[in-house]
Amino acid sequence: MKTSYWMVCFSAFLFLSTGLLAQDAPKENKKETIENRSYAYGAMISKGIARMGLSKDEKNPDKFIEGLKVGMKGNKEAFKKAQTVLQGRMQSKIVSTDVKAAGEVAYNLGVSAIGGLATEVDIPATDFDLKVLKTAFIKAEAGEALKLTEDEMNQLLQTYFEPKNKEYQAKVEEKKKAEAAVNIEAGKAFLAKNAKKKGVVTMENGMQYEIITAATGRKPSVADKVKTHYHGTLINGDVFDSSVERGEPIDFPLSGVIKGWQEGIPLMSIGAKYRFYIPQELAYGLQSPSPKIPAGSTLIFEVELLDIPVAPVRPAQPTLQENLAAGEAFLAENAKKEGVVTLPSGLQYLVIVEGSGPKAKLTDRVKVHYHGTLIDGTVFDSSVNRGTPATFGVNQVVKGWQEGIPLMSVGAKYRLFIPARLAYGNQAAGAKIKGGSTLIFDVELFEINPK
Repeated sequence: MKTSYWMVCFSAFLFLSTGLLAQDAPKENKKETIENRSYAYGAMISKGIARMGLSKDEKNPDKFIEGLKVGMKGNKEAFKKAQTVLQGRMQSKIVSTDVKAAGEVAYNLGVSAIGGLATEVDIPATDFDLKVLKTAFIKAEAGEALKLTEDEMNQLLQTYFEPKNKEYQAKVEEKKKAEAAVNIEAGKAFLAKNAKKKGVVTMENGMQYEIITAATGRKPSVADKVKTHYHGTLINGDVFDSSVERGEPIDFPLSGVIKGWQEGIPLMSIGAKYRFYIPQELAYGLQSPSPKIPAGSTLIFEVELLDIPVAPVRPAQPTLQENLAAGEAFLAENAKKEGVVTLPSGLQYLVIVEGSGPKAKLTDRVKVHYHGTLIDGTVFDSSVNRGTPATFGVNQVVKGWQEGIPLMSVGAKYRLFIPARLAYGNQAAGAKIKGGSTLIFDVELFEINPK
């Protein structure tokens, strides 16, 4: 006690006589910060992986750390390969029984854990103590008590990753704008040259078309539903979508597609086949709906109008049971598509852009852009169309969002396919969402707990 009292007096003397304590703020214990950050990251990433339904060997900590080291170096090819491997594993839903194959899953989990962020932002290996990280990873996997609370761990990770995620977003946006500018100019040059070709008609809005097969008879209006075959390419010939290649025509309401289609399809009669050249402002503009369609892209579609289906005589609105049945049928088919992951709850998601860093939890607020449609393509709500991101508490939205948003890291863009029971159930929500509706959301996560 005497020593402590003397130290207090001595400290007070220093403060009063020299002001040293006032001038020298306590320095951060860098070693302790790194250890706590590493512990938090190891535990939280382990908890996230636990939700993926993997075997013990597929979560091998040594292989995970090996992959994490590679991911930190920002190797884009390694990250791309890791995404492919993991997507294949999640789609197949087959547990790897071979130790080597299981180890590859664990390794690629490590690469992808931080690799996306590291492709654009420096993640020094010295920012993490991998031994501590591994210890926490193992403890969390075993369900043992952790030395830090979940809130403490999230705060540590947010402090570290938030500025890096902002830097990542800034670089990605800068690249996207530069890429979009190049694509826009390339599109303009292409359309200018294309306009001179025989048979190509240029409309007042800048869209072009040529008739491959003419037809006569009924033409659709924007209010109609149409049945078509289509084949979509970029101006360099890369195919981004094709019902022809899938061997299955598609039905959709014209009101739910891009402006270029809304302008072009009504020119056609049943049986006609046109080629549309759609400038970016009548397509997706500066948005990139998928990695296959870069921002600012001019699109080319060959479209064959097969039918203008007449709605069968039925009540003005589908019944609840019809909506539920349509949703179940849609999700059953959707589950077969490449990249779509189905969770035990029935929620499905497709990763459009992977993020990195901390993930939101139910008690967090998030800032997102979203675009919501019904399974027939009808848009019911869209912050993207309004041009203003939305901010809300994760625990304040439908269950499908409460389960889906925590899967995402800042910078990620997912497509969520939400069965009615995880959306509004048997209740209607607004004029466009009827009871029993399955909902589709494209969601981009910008920020967690924005200031």
